[in-house]
Amino acid sequence: MLSAQDNELFTRVGPGTPGGELMRRYWQPVTGSAAVGPEGVKSVRLLGEDLVLFRNAQGQLGLVEPWCAHRRVHLKTGYIVPEGLRCPYHGWTYGTQGQCVMQPGEPAGSRLKEHVSLKSYPVEEAGGLVFAYMGPLPAPLLPRWDFLVDQPLIRQIGFVIAPYNWAQGMENSYDAVHAEWLHGHFFKHALDQRGDPQDPRYEINALPMMRKHSEFRYDRTDYGFIRRVVLEGDTEQADTFSVGHAKIFPNITTINAGGTCTSTFQVPVDDTHTLYIGHRAYRFPEWVSVPEQIEVPWFPIPVKDEQGRWIDDDIVGQDLMVMISQGPIMDRTREVLGATDAGIVKFRRFFKDQAGVVAEGRDPINVYRDPQTNQRLELPHSKNFYDRGVYGDDRAAHYRRGSATGALGLQNSPINDLIEDLYEEAALKAPRAA
Repeated sequence: MLSAQDNELFTRVGPGTPGGELMRRYWQPVTGSAAVGPEGVKSVRLLGEDLVLFRNAQGQLGLVEPWCAHRRVHLKTGYIVPEGLRCPYHGWTYGTQGQCVMQPGEPAGSRLKEHVSLKSYPVEEAGGLVFAYMGPLPAPLLPRWDFLVDQPLIRQIGFVIAPYNWAQGMENSYDAVHAEWLHGHFFKHALDQRGDPQDPRYEINALPMMRKHSEFRYDRTDYGFIRRVVLEGDTEQADTFSVGHAKIFPNITTINAGGTCTSTFQVPVDDTHTLYIGHRAYRFPEWVSVPEQIEVPWFPIPVKDEQGRWIDDDIVGQDLMVMISQGPIMDRTREVLGATDAGIVKFRRFFKDQAGVVAEGRDPINVYRDPQTNQRLELPHSKNFYDRGVYGDDRAAHYRRGSATGALGLQNSPINDLIEDLYEEAALKAPRAA
């Protein structure tokens, strides 16, 4: 368990808090590129601050404080003109860096606008996401993780703003054994309750996940940690251990397997709300005709069904169910930890350590300032993590439609059929062993 003081450090993300100052040293995704289309204006909230994101007539993005400097009208009511974001009340207009560029009602020759500027933050796009940096300048480089920059990949992104503190989301990802129970035994229970043992999710989700975690380990890396797991019946030569998957400090986790990179961002909206982002990047072998992707879908992830029941037959739904049920801010002074919580303990200690680094005026881990180092940041790629979505070997001919998109919070995705078609093509055309 944590002390009340450490729980505060771990969970509070507003300006001036130790945890918030640490999180502000990293680029954070605020929305999908598709959510702020041509000449779009969108109200967003990040790290306890309300902001307005807009795309100007030239396609450039701006992220500014939400109130017009003149008469404090909220700029979510604004609209785009060639000069920038215009307040509807009196026409004051702002550029992407917050500078006031027009004040139509002021006398000719007035220089008032030269002294008016809104607080703004740098924004960049990568992999279908819009990232913001809210820390001290100069801003570090936006990390070029392979799943964000590689081509040709097909990507899709699900999201939900959920009422739990971001740290609950990250602790869930550092909890190796929950996969065996929540996504294995509980998943099977949920499917049993539906009375359909022929559901393909028994084969591709619940049953493989039920394998016991015989061993697990969290190794430090330049970007955070690698989680290594030995499942019952395997040895340390298995991909789940020898390759593992990445925990990118402070708030990203990835699983690379079977041609799919599943990346989860736990973005602090404020102390009691998290923007959960499920980013999927699909990599296909050279014998597949991958179409050019013009726009990456950005769509909501459902938490409950039409009857108000938790969506418990979906891996993302299961994670959201437990994270939300812990309350807006979990009281860690009352928890009872066991041996299987070693990853959570490591993460908490490391977060506290890195908050101390920031308090001393230094860059924390995983901050990039050298363009040469940041050209492409490759993460570990496990071939057959839980044997999901495999192709290119003897099992390829037995690919089951739904393996690549089923039970992954993708119910509202508009391109699931395309993804499944490409996986089937990969299996059909895969070279066969002699």
